[in-house]
Amino acid sequence: MNKIIFEKVGARLKQARELRHITLEEAGKKVDVHKSTVLRWENGETEKIKLPVIEMLSSYYNVNPVWLMGYDVPMQETIIDELGNPVVSIPLLRHSKSWI
Repeated sequence: MNKIIFEKVGARLKQARELRHITLEEAGKKVDVHKSTVLRWENGETEKIKLPVIEMLSSYYNVNPVWLMGYDVPMQETIIDELGNPVVSIPLLRHSKSWI
């Protein structure tokens, strides 16, 4: 699965970035490109995104790199514990001052 399916990558890059509330600028800084480059990737205007960049962004966005490459696999990687059980990630809620 080394081939990138560019027809799906752009939408998935945007979906993962927005899901994590990451800005174009933050994503660009993570992979050392300008935010306009990230926007072009997301809009499908270029196919010049390399596999190492996809791997770095998938780690930053906390998504399955194979999903980000365009394959029909779960968005989240399944982590298996030492007993063979899937580990589920539970997001933490932010507390506002009104809750304290």
